Amino acid sequence: MQRDDRIHSPSTPDIENADAILILGEDLDNTAPRISLAVRQAARNRQKQQAKKLKIPLWQDASVRQLRGEHSPVFFAGTEISGLADVANATLFDAPGQIALFADAIAQLIQGSDAAAMDLAADRRELAMRTADTLLAAKNPLIISGCSSRYGDLIRGAGKVATAIANRTATNCALYLACPEVNSLGLAQFFSPGRGHLEQLTQELHGKERDPLTLVVLENDLYRRADPQTVERILSCADEVILLDSLLNSTVKRADLIFPAAATAESQGSYINSNGQTQRFYAVYEGGGYIQESWRWLADAASFCEQITADLSVIAAWQHSMDLSEAVAAEFPTFEALEKVGPDEDYRIDGLKVARQGHRYSGRTAVRAKAEVAEFPPHLDPDAPMAFSMEGIQSPGATPLSANIWSPGWNSNQSIFKFQQGIGGARKGAKGPFKIRRQSQSIPDWTISAAEPEQDEEQLITLPIYRMFGSDELSASAAAIASVIEVPFALINRADAERLGVQPSQLWRLHTDGNSYSLRMHVSDTQPPGTLGVPCGLPGLEAVSSQLPGRAQLKPLPATETGETP
Repeated sequence: MQRDDRIHSPSTPDIENADAILILGEDLDNTAPRISLAVRQAARNRQKQQAKKLKIPLWQDASVRQLRGEHSPVFFAGTEISGLADVANATLFDAPGQIALFADAIAQLIQGSDAAAMDLAADRRELAMRTADTLLAAKNPLIISGCSSRYGDLIRGAGKVATAIANRTATNCALYLACPEVNSLGLAQFFSPGRGHLEQLTQELHGKERDPLTLVVLENDLYRRADPQTVERILSCADEVILLDSLLNSTVKRADLIFPAAATAESQGSYINSNGQTQRFYAVYEGGGYIQESWRWLADAASFCEQITADLSVIAAWQHSMDLSEAVAAEFPTFEALEKVGPDEDYRIDGLKVARQGHRYSGRTAVRAKAEVAEFPPHLDPDAPMAFSMEGIQSPGATPLSANIWSPGWNSNQSIFKFQQGIGGARKGAKGPFKIRRQSQSIPDWTISAAEPEQDEEQLITLPIYRMFGSDELSASAAAIASVIEVPFALINRADAERLGVQPSQLWRLHTDGNSYSLRMHVSDTQPPGTLGVPCGLPGLEAVSSQLPGRAQLKPLPATETGETP
């Protein structure tokens, strides 16, 4: 959809400037918190317009917030909404299939179809008409959807709404698609449509005569990506499993060789964000021990090979992160922007690197004084144009590569406007944005299917839901964050709870294909009937995440398992 010329992939400031927003199936507070904040800012645009009429400067935020008035229109249709309910003008809670049909109805109304001829309930038809009229009347309409529901027709419905608006208004329509992880869109560019799945790898490996196979797993827990049976079949086909990761996970137990990889804060690299822009990140602090980036382990391994091919020679010659970026850009023209983003390791200002530590940083000797009084030299960073010390260029006005924002007479980030091209503008000296190159292609005229799973009194349809703390693998591995993660739970509709005899906070057993999980039940008034909301990735539920959406059966736990007195 992002290849369609009628669709504009908005940046965060673009989202904040939207004057009408339709959110389809994405609980942004838990799947894209920064975008959720941008939507909340956009909901205040009518308030900001009123402030301009009264000649109140927008930077006087306390005064602007005292102005009364309606929020800019925000419509939500999905399974669960956490933090944006207070700014939403209207909400519709239903299963992803029904939300996709609702989006299709909006697209048809925008195109001029007769609302009376649509097979929709009266209240749903009225909401669809109001949403369509509001989006058409808006100057900067925005559609938001994403991958969290794992339901393709929902994203297609969002695309149909965006292209319908573009066709009617003869201008591009903003469509933001939230991706599951930071580099999901970038990884997808390596594969042709329909390829790159673990299930496909299983089919290619199983039952074929082949040479000895070595499986290399790069910073991934395969048991979070597919059901346990599929992962076991893949690993059983490998003669040797080599794993590079910064976390101890379930896949580690099946690895023959394990290399400790640097965490994100200890490494440098590039990724493609959700709207197709390339972004460079630099190490925050130096890593300790025998730890380095995954690509360095692979380059070292290539240099030790006894029989070095032309490809291995290229890999063995990598010395810096930029070498890897240039190699990817040369092999895949889609990523040509990787060579342009961010200064390389040779970037200097007056012969100096940019200092990571502020000029007020002191006590470097005292940090190690308990062990040794002698002062050690700062750790060297061969990849970045930045130094792990206070020595170097301190003035952030001279470069966009500043680790600290400071100006005389100002407190910390309050001085940031001094280094921008106007208030809220881009950084002085910044280049870009650089987007990946993709061939223009119009989206097809998709047909949204009305087929619904058959209702089963014995089973419920499991739908994925998310939590900011817990659904992400790293959040569950940080002790401080892990302390606020909820225990495994599930959301059930109130009517289903009464039918099954489920009481709030009661422990029940969830039975899926060959597996079972103990869950604490939460009764919800918005969870669609016949469905069960199961949080993805929560500790204790990692294995079930790959099976969502699906079907499952609920059974009460025996009193001996709940700890209650029989």
